[in-house]
Amino acid sequence: MRFRYLPLLFLSAPAFGQAPATEPATLWYSEQFTLHSKNVGRDFLIQVARPASPEPGRTPVVFLLDGNTLFPMTASLLGIDGFNGTFETAFVIGIGYKVATKAEWATQRTVDLRFAPASAPPGDGRKGAAFARFLTTELRPLIEARYRTNPHRAILAGHSFGGLFATHMLLNDPGAFDEYLLGSPALFDEPDLLAKAKTFVARAKTRVFLSIGEKEQMSDKDPRRWVDNVRTLAAALTDHASNVDLKLEIVPGENHVTNIPIMLEDGFRFLLPPL
Repeated sequence: MRFRYLPLLFLSAPAFGQAPATEPATLWYSEQFTLHSKNVGRDFLIQVARPASPEPGRTPVVFLLDGNTLFPMTASLLGIDGFNGTFETAFVIGIGYKVATKAEWATQRTVDLRFAPASAPPGDGRKGAAFARFLTTELRPLIEARYRTNPHRAILAGHSFGGLFATHMLLNDPGAFDEYLLGSPALFDEPDLLAKAKTFVARAKTRVFLSIGEKEQMSDKDPRRWVDNVRTLAAALTDHASNVDLKLEIVPGENHVTNIPIMLEDGFRFLLPPL
């Protein structure tokens, strides 16, 4: 069964009594905390979804970029279907920001999820390198100490600029994470990655799920070349002994947003098949 958005049911207010008070919604199997990064120089909102039946020291962990938008969907997918044995049990670590608006979130992620090229002038603004150090030297050790996850089954998952960031990590720091979910990576922002993939060899066998919606590139004149770049990346990683076990999906009829739930479901079927 495809994981899709469920329709909302709009109910009329009761005709009697006082309207009930509201409070922030929560996911019942999750918790969150604020973590200050010395590398980046600011706070991050870390959300954690505990799996239904963790195995101490053996449970995989998904480090999920863009936690503000993707954490609820991912936590629900792995939590609900985890009960049914659709996926292997896993922790989900959403990495986001303590912000109140979409504009604030967009500004922060645009800074953190992009790497400045060597030729970039001072003050370029992109903090991908600092954010990578935060993930690998601050956040991941804390999560592994607190939650007893499997240190050899850490999955980095991202979409759009998050997919770009994860692609950069795969090709430039292949030991940082063990498996990768690359959703609609914005490769136009760092085209050098396509050349790097042609000679890339992973240190150990690495599973990579690469997904994009067919309609993310509406014509061959699109300068961002969303789909073409993903095809090129996949070809570059599979035309030589790269040690990458890659699965590519170009999903018919889906765009940059509608492909997200399909990307997550199919990606975790590949990366977290039931035991």
